[in-house]
Amino acid sequence: MLLFNSLSDHTTYIVYLGEHSHGQTPSLRDLESATNSHHHLLAPVLGSHEKAKEVVIYSYNKHINGFAALLEEEEASEIAKNPSVISVFLSKEYKLHTTRSWDFLGMEKYGGIPTESAWLKGKFGEDTVIANLDSGVWPEHPSFSDNGFGPLPSTWRGNGVCQIDHVSPPNKTFCNRKLIGARIFSSSYEAHYGKLDPSKHTARDFVGHGTHTMSIAAGNFAPGATVFGNGNGTAKGGSPKARIAAYKVCWSANDAGLLDNVLSDYLWAKAVLLTSTTVATAGLTIQVPLAAIVDTLTGHAPGFMDYLGALSVMIGFTGINIPSDTFSKSRETAVELENESLNIRTEELTPPRSQD
Repeated sequence: MLLFNSLSDHTTYIVYLGEHSHGQTPSLRDLESATNSHHHLLAPVLGSHEKAKEVVIYSYNKHINGFAALLEEEEASEIAKNPSVISVFLSKEYKLHTTRSWDFLGMEKYGGIPTESAWLKGKFGEDTVIANLDSGVWPEHPSFSDNGFGPLPSTWRGNGVCQIDHVSPPNKTFCNRKLIGARIFSSSYEAHYGKLDPSKHTARDFVGHGTHTMSIAAGNFAPGATVFGNGNGTAKGGSPKARIAAYKVCWSANDAGLLDNVLSDYLWAKAVLLTSTTVATAGLTIQVPLAAIVDTLTGHAPGFMDYLGALSVMIGFTGINIPSDTFSKSRETAVELENESLNIRTEELTPPRSQD
């Protein structure tokens, strides 16, 4: 608590430095060298190397080259003058939103699966690894059952990390062959708002948002789903045969359902998941200009996209995609995939307006 008290008048800034010189497969020495370089950059501004180490929350030393640190505005401005610094920006807070419906995308129709469904073409996402950056996961949910799943894919390098509750015996785990990993990222949130209660240091989802969005993205087939006994059917996500990993980056001090995600925690989680996941999903909104969102989350800056590798980052901004005064609207988008182009068009499903 002494650190947080002494730096209570500081704000978290993210300092972005572009590319690493060590490439995509750094050694431990490379990682240590990158972290030390961040401290060396800060030391002249803060007065000492030890002070620099004290204020750094995250050192992005593997894929992103940069760091998150508790700084005063004047210190951040001084660091921004360094010629090796590409940008310095505040670590913003994000609010959680949700989305809906696979029938709109043509995955299923009238309870059946059309022959042209992307589900069939994509084998229901078999062995894709989807990381969800949200409020955690409720592992006992039937959408996360591993019925029908075989051994873990060889691409997964999560090292058996499953930070859900403090359980006894220590070899017990809440993860399985469907929910293959769970981690927490709270350092920046705690730097802003104070230490979380130890019982909250878990990837368990106490408000339900992460569980909801994860089941939408990749929930397993869960028969017998009803709403108060009505509409009996089988619930499933967009990629029901995909593996999932929960990355808890959204926190609430009182579990009241109002969660915050601090950008520096988000970036650190994204850097970690890049090592072994195929797709990352997050449902967030932020009160800043759209250009700033695009620059920060999609990385439209020199060298920023290089670290993504084969990862697909699916970012949907609720509230700016489709006006809320209608159910839905058609939208055509051109997507460029290396040397190929793909046109995607959604079906017009706006209900007819009544005639006055």
